[in-house]
Amino acid sequence: MIALTKTLAEARAHVEEVGAAPEAGDIALAHFEDAGAQVGRLRVACCAPNRTPLYSRVLEGLGTAHLSLTAALGRGH
Repeated sequence: MIALTKTLAEARAHVEEVGAAPEAGDIALAHFEDAGAQVGRLRVACCAPNRTPLYSRVLEGLGTAHLSLTAALGRGH
């Protein structure tokens, strides 16, 4: 969870830099992907079934953020 918190903070910092430094978008996207992998590991390995919906919502939010940033960078699917 500590690593996930750090990854999300780094993603946010880079999103905030996109206007001034376009390469920050790629860095932020990589952080979103890393965060998704971290949450996926938590979801699969967690022994508390009541946390599964939380991890699913976090993954959904990360997907939305990733797609939104990709679109804002002009690279939407």
